[in-house]
Amino acid sequence: MYGFATHTKVVIFRCKFQMSRGLALFLGFILLASQVEAQWGQAPARVRQNLSPGENWETVIKAFRTKAKTPAQHLTEYNADTKACVDGFKLLEEDKITVDRLGEGANNEFKNFSEILAVSKFASEKSLKHLKENSSRFLIDVDFHAGDVTARVGAVFCMALLDARIPLAEKSGASLAGWTLREISMNQMRANLAYPYFGMLDGSYSFKTLFEYVKQTRSVYANKYPRQFNQWVHTTAQGLRKHQGWTATDDAALIEQWKATLKDWANQLDALKIKQATL
Repeated sequence: MYGFATHTKVVIFRCKFQMSRGLALFLGFILLASQVEAQWGQAPARVRQNLSPGENWETVIKAFRTKAKTPAQHLTEYNADTKACVDGFKLLEEDKITVDRLGEGANNEFKNFSEILAVSKFASEKSLKHLKENSSRFLIDVDFHAGDVTARVGAVFCMALLDARIPLAEKSGASLAGWTLREISMNQMRANLAYPYFGMLDGSYSFKTLFEYVKQTRSVYANKYPRQFNQWVHTTAQGLRKHQGWTATDDAALIEQWKATLKDWANQLDALKIKQATL
């Protein structure tokens, strides 16, 4: 890959990363601010492909709890959540008992990780208190191969949920803070793009899924933030054209086929650029 680079007191555990990504990056396809509310009962395509059987979309949404009211507050809160993941799991590096309990809880689909953190020897520390008190905004799971998680200790990782915020941040329309949240989400998908020589791995996204998400982002931000949108598209398309990741084979014909596929993906993204907007 090129280097661009859920109830009030519980967070859902999953032992399969693909399910985790569906929760961590859910609410991906939303309409413009005036249409957001009408979409709350319908899971978007990106989510539907990752939800586990029996998982209820409305329940997932209702479980998310936030104090943020404005787009800027959502961004600030998300950044604070990210910091809590990083700082909290740094502490847990010295608390193997708690890490093991978290891992066992995930594998057994134990629902209340707050109870586990409450008996950690670092339970009184600010970061762990933040995780406990705001648990609906986090995903803690087990997977050795999860790549873009916020923090991890061994196979146990922590991820600050992002896309649950996006429709809330965009209720009042496009904003710079809302764009920043969207950009983070797009970057996460881009970092886990299923390249033609890898195929679909757990937690990865097809180009079609990424493309549809970027197209939806365009519909929200084209008028107010065309330059930022075009810059993201340009960087991503160029990265695809320059990508060198052919270690899976030395078959020249196959490599040329892969290059053609990536070039086609880049051209499709370029076609989304907003005309008359500079980079």
